[in-house]
Amino acid sequence: MTRSLLYQCLPVFVGLLCCGQTVFAQFVNTGKLSVKEGAIIWSALPFENRTNASFINDGTVIFLSDVANEGEFTFSQSEETGLLRLEGLSGQSLTGSSQINTRNLLLSNNSDFILSNDLQVSGLADFQAGVVRASSADDIFGFAVGANSENSSDESFVDGKVGAAIERQLLFPTGNAAFRRILFASPIPAGNKLNVTARYFLEDPGNLYPRDQTALNVVLVDDAEYWELENLEESKRDLSLTLSWRDVTTPPFILGDLNKIGIVRWDETDSQWVSEGGEIDLPGQLVSSAVTLSGTSVYTLGVLTGFTNLGLTKTSFDLSIWEGDQFDYQITLQNNSQVAATDVVLVDNLPRELEFVSVEGESIFGLLEFDVEVVGQSVIIRIPEFIGGDEATFTLRVRAADPGRIINVAEVSSFEPDEDPSDNLDTDENEVKSFFIPNVITPNSDGFNDQFEIKGLNKFVSNKLTIFSRWGDSILEEDNYSNNWEAEGLVAGTYFYILDVVEEDGSTQSFKGWIQVIKKD
Repeated sequence: MTRSLLYQCLPVFVGLLCCGQTVFAQFVNTGKLSVKEGAIIWSALPFENRTNASFINDGTVIFLSDVANEGEFTFSQSEETGLLRLEGLSGQSLTGSSQINTRNLLLSNNSDFILSNDLQVSGLADFQAGVVRASSADDIFGFAVGANSENSSDESFVDGKVGAAIERQLLFPTGNAAFRRILFASPIPAGNKLNVTARYFLEDPGNLYPRDQTALNVVLVDDAEYWELENLEESKRDLSLTLSWRDVTTPPFILGDLNKIGIVRWDETDSQWVSEGGEIDLPGQLVSSAVTLSGTSVYTLGVLTGFTNLGLTKTSFDLSIWEGDQFDYQITLQNNSQVAATDVVLVDNLPRELEFVSVEGESIFGLLEFDVEVVGQSVIIRIPEFIGGDEATFTLRVRAADPGRIINVAEVSSFEPDEDPSDNLDTDENEVKSFFIPNVITPNSDGFNDQFEIKGLNKFVSNKLTIFSRWGDSILEEDNYSNNWEAEGLVAGTYFYILDVVEEDGSTQSFKGWIQVIKKD
């Protein structure tokens, strides 16, 4: 029978003393003990939960000494109230071969907790005092999905592996020796399950991962600390990783230029430290980056010269644009740093009034390589490597399909962080004017209205223009009219035209009207 009320616990305790709603005892559990919500058990002497025994805590259990678990140590999944309080006056050991599970946990000890077992929290872990030091790499302090921690500090953290099954951002209360050195991790996208372990080492990673073996954009690697993360899932996972820095552990040469701090990872394939980039939070002393984790990876802080400084401008030169016209945008891309930008992506989002025709590009150094992908209205230009100090010019040819105001936005990014992202985006505004047939020309070679120019004629697949005198004589018949009739050799006066056109859908229509030719005597 389950023992739930305190005075019913006699069969499972040795040396029992009952007092009201509190039990003071040294005991060994060999049966099944349930601590109901509102009940309290307090023990100043070691507790042993033996093989085949069951300890279910939905109340409050206070242990001032060691805990050994060989059986079931857990809580009711339907309850939120279970609290395990470890509040010894001297060091406490958590041992056994069966995982200790608790809904909530409070740690308060001026000495260390020695973890020689797995411990998992499903609610809140409150780090008041006392460092949890794992005996081995196999002993894990775990967080179930939805669990969290609070109050971790240099006085209370986990010196060992912290495991977590997470669907949102979690603070890992990691540390080593006398210092807490947290990290944050969250799955990408949010809501995906991430099952990882993390551990902080206050030691030179160069002993295992040589710091002089770096990618070109990694200048310096932290020589005092690193984190080890392991993905426990079979397939790789994308996550947002945030590392912290502190002047008591992070070397001065890393902190010398905080704007160039980034996350670096040891690449097992290439045997070198590579940049993961990073978004810097100076007040929080944090740097964050999106990473892909497969198996075990080692991360630390680094100084990156891979901070590029890309600049982008875009213009249509305020051209007069009519329906059907093809015209060019000029996009100028500069790398204003001495560092090569890699995996550069330039995206030009065309407004709906425009249609992509082509793109050409060249650079000052003549070493530009790129490919183009068009997805809907987005023109995507990918550049594997853009050399420091280079300038590239792209000519983006488009067709004005419909009249209206056109706002065109282009933006560039690279794998490396940008020192000044404010000039990574540019906008050009212009207008596509509607199809227009003039009715007056003044062919006097002054550059204004010298030809009979039909605006937006290119909106049609084909056309035929016929011009007549007022007596009905045909003066001009031209297929696909080239907008160059000047009434040469003809007297001033009124002329008439018929413009037959074919639309993109194959339909035809005719425009008829008059032209007033004005000439000086």
